[in-house]
Amino acid sequence: MKEEKYYYKFTYVDGTTEEFEQDDNELTSKIKDSKSNRIVINKHVLINFNNVIKVTTETKSEREEKERITEEKLKVDAEAINKIRF
Repeated sequence: MKEEKYYYKFTYVDGTTEEFEQDDNELTSKIKDSKSNRIVINKHVLINFNNVIKVTTETKSEREEKERITEEKLKVDAEAINKIRF
């Protein structure tokens, strides 16, 4: 079975966000087990948790389900608008 993709979204104190895609949930363990205020995401990125106010994690299947539901809602809304107009 193929591993699930994970999306990690970091929200910083200045309101900016940054998202990282990982092939497994290893980053979850790093975040939970970190005894430091800093964590290495990959060879190019180091996160300083002193600047982070929120971390959200989402799997690829969760993201796809949200997108599917949003598309269905938009379709229903468009159909309702068309009924009102005509």
